[in-house]
Amino acid sequence: MSELNSINGGYKGGSPRVRSENSVKNEGTPYTPVDIKGLTNVVKDLYSSGRLMPEDIQSLIADLQQLLSIKVTEYSESFLSLKTQKETLDGEIQQRQNNLSQTAKLEDLADMVDTIETFFGKDKIEEIRNLLKKYRNV
Repeated sequence: MSELNSINGGYKGGSPRVRSENSVKNEGTPYTPVDIKGLTNVVKDLYSSGRLMPEDIQSLIADLQQLLSIKVTEYSESFLSLKTQKETLDGEIQQRQNNLSQTAKLEDLADMVDTIETFFGKDKIEEIRNLLKKYRNV
């Protein structure tokens, strides 16, 4: 039997429903740390040979300080934002706890009134109310 007439019809791969995934991973270039001492030595050599002027070094220092201040600003802004969010959430939690305790007190009071009414009966409760009104007016 020829390959074309076989069960697979000449197809030697897997199921046609299976889709291949891109197996090539694009990891990019790996991060390699900079040798700071080597960089400092290069700057010193450039300065010694006269290819780097004191103004250039000052400019480099200013640029590095600006980069550092940008990072510091980003971190402090993030910190302030998180602090504000925490304070807001703390306030909301406190408000909800207060609401829960108020609701619990009201429910306890309502349960107590229901219990007293069941025990004494509505007529006795009305009689007690009338007596209290009488004493308030006296």
